[in-house]
Amino acid sequence: MDKVKNNLKSLYEQRQKFIEESNYIKAEEITQKIKEYKNSVLEQHKREFNKRKQMDQDTFEKSYGDELAQFNERWAKREEELKSFLDQKEKELIKNQKEQMNYYLNGSAERNMKQKISPNYLNMKKVEMTLVKQERFMEAEQMKQKAEKLLKEENRLMEIQNQKKIKKQIEMLRKRQKEELAKFKDDKDKQIYMIQREKNREYDMIVNKYRTIRVEMMLRQKDDETRDKEILKKTFRSGKRSMSQDIRSPYTNSNYFKQ
Repeated sequence: MDKVKNNLKSLYEQRQKFIEESNYIKAEEITQKIKEYKNSVLEQHKREFNKRKQMDQDTFEKSYGDELAQFNERWAKREEELKSFLDQKEKELIKNQKEQMNYYLNGSAERNMKQKISPNYLNMKKVEMTLVKQERFMEAEQMKQKAEKLLKEENRLMEIQNQKKIKKQIEMLRKRQKEELAKFKDDKDKQIYMIQREKNREYDMIVNKYRTIRVEMMLRQKDDETRDKEILKKTFRSGKRSMSQDIRSPYTNSNYFKQ
């Protein structure tokens, strides 16, 4: 600003000398030069201010972009890890459910059911053994056939009961598995929703942070612009006031008429 002040001082002094010499055409030329110089200074100041303003904007956008990029990378990894974990758990659950269902559908459950022997059958076998001991073999043979017939009938009834029981267990298993899978998917959706809500909350914090920074930056730029304009105005005024007293004083109205 000292350079501007000195340049203006020199121009004002030149103009004052031309006024002293009554060379008003030259004085007007210097006036135009003063205007052009002031406009040039203002334009240069404006370019420099806009350059600083653009640098602030570039720095702001780079910081904002870098933080958002880190945010997106971090959350993409976290979401992928959660999705992979939940998908694996779902696969394991479905696999276990299939194994449970196959256990019943393949008859494994039926084979593992204990065969119940009725007291009547046991009594017949006791009678049979007693008859054998008494060497009443024909009667023992008849008792044996009756016992086998009873056992066969009891096995048939037991088979029917087992089939009904297995069918009921399968129906209950299907219902339980359906509820279990539905609950898992509901919990899965809740976990995804919770992590998405956390992500959105962190995103809002970043946006609000940079919104505040932007507002502060704009206010600071406004203050800087106002301050710089005031400094220029003072510089322009001081350039005129700083003409030497020796040059200015002889040409004031009072001094002129005193001569």
